[in-house]
Amino acid sequence: MKNLDKFLSYSVLLLLVFCSGNIMAQCNADAGPDMIRCIGSNIQLDGTNSTVPAGGITYEWSPVTGLSCTNCPSPICNVGTTTTYTLEITNGSGCTTTDQVTVTVAAPPTSSFTYNQPDQCANQPVPFTSTSSGTGLSYLWNFDNIPSGGNNSSVLSSPTHFFVSNGSGSITCDVELVVTDINGCQSSSTQTVTVDQTPGAALIDPLTSLKNCDGSNYNLTVFNNSVGASNSNYQIIWDDGTADYNAATFPGGGVNHLYTINDIFDALFIVTGNNGCIDTSFNTISNITNPAIGAANPGSTNGCGPLNLCFPLSNFVGNHNTTIYVVDYGDNSALDTLPHPPPATICHTYTETSCGLPGNSYTFSIKAINLCDSSEATISPIRVYTAPVADFEVAPNPGCAGSTITFINNSIAGSNSSCSASTVVNWDFGDGNTLTQFTIQNATNIYANPGTYPVTLSTQNGCGTTVKDTVVCIEAPPIPEFTITPDTACVPFISSITDLSDLSNTCDVTYNWQVLFTGSNCAPSAGTFNFVNGTSATDQEPDIEFVDPGQYTVRLTLTNACGSFTYDQFVLGKSIPQVTLNPVSAICAGQTVAPVANYVHCYDSIDIYAWTFPSGSPISSNQAVPGAITYPSAGNYNINIQVTNACGNANATTPIVVNGAPASLVPTVNTPLCEGQDANFDAPTVAGLTYVWTGVNGFSSGLEDPSILGVSIADSGWYYLSSLAGGCPGPLDSVLLDVVSAPVITVVPSNPIICENDTVGLTASGAATYTWTSSTGLNTTSGA
Repeated sequence: MKNLDKFLSYSVLLLLVFCSGNIMAQCNADAGPDMIRCIGSNIQLDGTNSTVPAGGITYEWSPVTGLSCTNCPSPICNVGTTTTYTLEITNGSGCTTTDQVTVTVAAPPTSSFTYNQPDQCANQPVPFTSTSSGTGLSYLWNFDNIPSGGNNSSVLSSPTHFFVSNGSGSITCDVELVVTDINGCQSSSTQTVTVDQTPGAALIDPLTSLKNCDGSNYNLTVFNNSVGASNSNYQIIWDDGTADYNAATFPGGGVNHLYTINDIFDALFIVTGNNGCIDTSFNTISNITNPAIGAANPGSTNGCGPLNLCFPLSNFVGNHNTTIYVVDYGDNSALDTLPHPPPATICHTYTETSCGLPGNSYTFSIKAINLCDSSEATISPIRVYTAPVADFEVAPNPGCAGSTITFINNSIAGSNSSCSASTVVNWDFGDGNTLTQFTIQNATNIYANPGTYPVTLSTQNGCGTTVKDTVVCIEAPPIPEFTITPDTACVPFISSITDLSDLSNTCDVTYNWQVLFTGSNCAPSAGTFNFVNGTSATDQEPDIEFVDPGQYTVRLTLTNACGSFTYDQFVLGKSIPQVTLNPVSAICAGQTVAPVANYVHCYDSIDIYAWTFPSGSPISSNQAVPGAITYPSAGNYNINIQVTNACGNANATTPIVVNGAPASLVPTVNTPLCEGQDANFDAPTVAGLTYVWTGVNGFSSGLEDPSILGVSIADSGWYYLSSLAGGCPGPLDSVLLDVVSAPVITVVPSNPIICENDTVGLTASGAATYTWTSSTGLNTTSGA
């Protein structure tokens, strides 16, 4: 159990490392598509589509030329020459990647045009011609002439424009041409066009509105309502063969004219302004009578639809030829509009019931219309009854044996001669069961056995019977089963599926394949798999590639009207073994080490263990646990292992440091010493060395050059120095400290007493040399 826990912890750690590596690989810098900058305009670079898996994202654009910022996602660019920019993105985990975008600088096109204005009057055509230069040009004209409405602009290269302006003076229009080239670069040019206004000719009849409908002579009075106040001529062409009105002025009391012919006239009012511009208005003058129309009832206007009726028409011969006839059949069908003269008979087929309308009937009408007025003829009642229309749908279809099947009745109820919607509904479910209903409503049936059944619905009323047929498929549950080959192999491998499912007594079965990854002892393993060879999860027999080692469950789910049913097969993905070596501590030359390897078999036993120990003894091993290895010489070495199973081999290496013993040291000390003097020990300086001093009287020190202050006779003796390098001890060296006792001096006489100016002899003993102090009164300061 401890080994299992240890293995799982190791697997999770490797999985985290693997996942971290995958996340790092998902960084994606996106500097956007290459762009074109038109001279005189700015563009914006866009790095916002760059992605990182986690953590903040930083941006760095280079070079800085022409950029508004270099550490923002979308700098403004106004570079003057074609430049390739590099975007580098970085996230908090150290993921870094780059992308490039090229900004091509393009010169704009040149806009220019000419125009020809032989006549300056507003209602005369003015042709414009583009003389612009550039590649793939498109055009947009603005004629600065709002009264021209939708004609105030154009996208033609050389359009013609009719300026619109009424009055007695002139106007100026600033005509602009904007050209756009293939790169989207634009240029514009403007020219001023001067236009003389037209009079805005308008003729009005405030008394009779240009219309006389009593059939008599028409004494018409018209008045000038033109816009222009300063005109040089007025002309009216009456269109009845009489002389025109033509004068330099228009009388304030109007102009009279007598029409003696019953007709419609197109009178022209032509006004010439003082600037020479001519304007014409068209005026329709009616001198006719109201139209007449008659329609007869054809009889038999009650019946079951479709009911075809033909209506005789009359009384239309004397109508003016501008008369039109609008026919409304009363059943919401489209209106018919007929010219003069209409046909002698109009026929129409009524298919929808009139029940539910006012009086449960339709009304036929025909209206004759001219400029004077209208008249109408109607025929009613028209009563139409209809047979029911059988229609239904089945839910569910297919269905499952033993379950309730619902038949949704979508039939349209007819209407009988009393406008009743009552209907006789007969169901035949195809399995011997039948049902009769007297209203349109849903029905249900339970089929005991699987199979296909013909279902018939008939609906009947006084206008007839309609029938709708369909087939219901009743099925049993499918029984899923399959084999997968191979079900165990070294990854990556492709397995083929053979479907063995029992689909008898089924109608419509869908396949759905799932691959469930249940874990792996060979981490990291994401359980990656793919449907390959053009197959998918909904095919009957897909091919599946298993990429990562581990344990998988391949599940087939068959679904039909009876539910979903599954079948599982186990698949094992094996892989090369995994091996890691525990770190090895440094040793001293001549010592041994016992290397330890951690093995993961990855679902196939390890067949070969191949250890190598360069400069070690033994130099190799074929055991899982190689035992102790001796390294006689100092140096830096590698311990290597290769393990092999049926899927391949894996290697691991760990270093080992073998330290040598330090060389012999020759320590020194200032000896011999007298009691009370300081002993100073000295050792050679060697980098990385640890010093260990020991000696008499309990002396010890870890200093390179220790001292003993004020030595005594007890400090005399041998002192030893040992050293450590990399934990390895060197040879033991020694040095002798000799401490000499201080002499015992006596002087005779020891306390002499003499008289002033007498002398006395002093004699010392117990030493080798003598020095006397103070010197006052002595004949010498040295000697016994």
